[in-house]
Amino acid sequence: ELAMQCEAGYLRFGVLRQTQSNYDLCERALQLDSGNVRAMAILGVRMRAKVINLVSDSPETELHRADDLTARALALDPNNYLAHYARALFLAIDRPDEAKVDADRALALNPSFVPTYIALSSASLSEGQPQNAIDYAETALRLSPRDPLAYAFLRDKGLGLFSLARYPEAADTFKE
Repeated sequence: ELAMQCEAGYLRFGVLRQTQSNYDLCERALQLDSGNVRAMAILGVRMRAKVINLVSDSPETELHRADDLTARALALDPNNYLAHYARALFLAIDRPDEAKVDADRALALNPSFVPTYIALSSASLSEGQPQNAIDYAETALRLSPRDPLAYAFLRDKGLGLFSLARYPEAADTFKE
């Protein structure tokens, strides 16, 4: 129940606007059940996002823990969409080809889990495929136009447009 509350907060507010006390629910869930895949996945997403968004006090430590949590979650439940999403997000910048495999698996397991498109767009940017990043971001925005994670979709779309030297469109996207 604690991990489900933590996940609900993540889905409602996104990674950065969610309060620390909400993530404490996942920490408490892991204290009660060290094999709680949902709690591991959400905490892995949170730690990676803090590093990516430059709000981490300890990036190296948080990256190491995110790697450990996502790997453990998948080892415990290789058919958990949330664990595949968390792993894809973790791998998106450094190993985009592997990230896309995990993201595709997450969507195969739960086609309506829109946050997965963040991992796909980020991985596409890392691979130097800005048009794919734009397409993934636009798909996510079309599927969930009021999504709390829209800032991430718009960020990746803007970066893709900027990479293609479509500066006025990129500026408008970043403003949005």
